[in-house]
Amino acid sequence: MTPPGGPSLWRNRNFVLLWGGQTVSEAGTAVTTFALPYLAVVTLHRSTLEVAALQVFATLPFILFALPAGALIERASKRRVMIWTDLARALVLLTVPLAAGMHALGMPQLYLVATVSGVLSVLFGIAYPTLVPALVEPAQLADGNSKLQISTSVAQITGASVGGVLLAALGAVGAVVVDACSFVVSCASLVGVRGDMRRPAARTARLSVREDIAEGLRVIWRDRILRALLLNGGTSVLFSTMTSALFVLFLVRDLHGAPTVVGVVQAAGGVGGVLGGVLAPRLVRRFGNARVILHAKLWFSGAFALLPCATPGWGLLVAGAVGFAGFAGVVVFNTAAISLRQQMCPPELQGRMNATFRWVVWGGMPLGAMLGGLLGTRLGVRETILLAGLGSLSGAFWLWRSPLRTLSRTPEPAAEQAVPVSR
Repeated sequence: MTPPGGPSLWRNRNFVLLWGGQTVSEAGTAVTTFALPYLAVVTLHRSTLEVAALQVFATLPFILFALPAGALIERASKRRVMIWTDLARALVLLTVPLAAGMHALGMPQLYLVATVSGVLSVLFGIAYPTLVPALVEPAQLADGNSKLQISTSVAQITGASVGGVLLAALGAVGAVVVDACSFVVSCASLVGVRGDMRRPAARTARLSVREDIAEGLRVIWRDRILRALLLNGGTSVLFSTMTSALFVLFLVRDLHGAPTVVGVVQAAGGVGGVLGGVLAPRLVRRFGNARVILHAKLWFSGAFALLPCATPGWGLLVAGAVGFAGFAGVVVFNTAAISLRQQMCPPELQGRMNATFRWVVWGGMPLGAMLGGLLGTRLGVRETILLAGLGSLSGAFWLWRSPLRTLSRTPEPAAEQAVPVSR
């Protein structure tokens, strides 16, 4: 019997290779997220500001390069872009143990590694979701995207639980080597992807990169649903980054959580994300993308707004419950929203659409982290987290004002007529 969403994706060799390789790569990246700051603090004995700057260097490329990257990626093979960026990320990371072995490791190199890895992650991150619609049928998008979201959640669990073990067993340098190997595994899986990539039809006239960027921005801004998703994404990530910048500080200083407890609380969010990934395809099939997007947004934003209710002692359970419920909602929301975007956007605009969303959404991360630090110092950590939770909840305004509230089916790609293609 055929499943409701079409044939099982586990029988789709190309998707399984993509998903499996990325699960390994995401887990390795989660380890490096701990390892680089650990190197800066423990090995190089750097200040709080210098360590925080690593996050700024890692996210700055999303602001500077996301839009042109989207236009350029549409002119190339997405699979080849992903293969070469995986190889490049592995090589960049391997410079860290090489420099450490020569006793030449310093903060300038860590900043350079964070920046170059950020640029490569921009290229890979835009090509990755653009390739998914070419590997699966439209009815399988929600299922495929949910599996990709589960990979991220599994990475969060392993980063919180296994990351510390690897740091203890191998040291920060050894943990970085593990991440480099994970990119090699991802690269090998992409090399194995074969078959029809269903690339979009060639254009009758080639536009310049600047014209391509402008066209992508116009298409998204003129479509009320895509515009609402973009504005909500920018609002949500700005405020959620304020919370994430203060989360560990809140658990340790305000709630007096021991390192093991902090790890368990963070892992609870990953477990919730896995549950959300399992439920998302079923919810989308039953209720449709639009209703799932609206309700999941209210669910996860409302959950995170309750985080300041946590207190020391048994009150730490509140923090764990918030993480579990909140990240379950985030994964359900992301699965439905990404699937809807992929269905609405024509293939020849997918790269620029993904680039625009990443530019707005990820580009707000450095600002959110900075605001979180400034307001946390001025108002207090608990008060700032409450303000950030309410701010994230306000992003639902854009969704409620859009046609999503009354949408009963996925609309046809409204931008088809804006991009002349050969037939």
